[in-house]
Amino acid sequence: MKTMKRKQTKRITCTFGMLIGCILILWPAVLYSQVWKRIENRPQTLGLEQGLLEFETPEFELKIVKASHTVAALMPVGQGGFDYTPSDRLEIRSRNGLYHLGDLTLRLRT
Repeated sequence: MKTMKRKQTKRITCTFGMLIGCILILWPAVLYSQVWKRIENRPQTLGLEQGLLEFETPEFELKIVKASHTVAALMPVGQGGFDYTPSDRLEIRSRNGLYHLGDLTLRLRT
């Protein structure tokens, strides 16, 4: 009788532990997806609708947003589409609160 209760207690403890483990594993994914949903609701601040400036050097192809002068794409010539920037996500990353190549952070101490 006592061994039966111990087995039931072990089974319940094991099930509870697995449930807590699953929650702990899945919780960051749920939070991460909500962050991008909040970002999508922010206003666009880069000015992508004004277009891009394109420059070519012997080594790189550079695309800069006309309105904000931030880097939209930086690709080495002849590398088959490799890009140093997340240009494929520029539309969602054009929202306020995200950092871009070309942003300046100014800190003053008094």
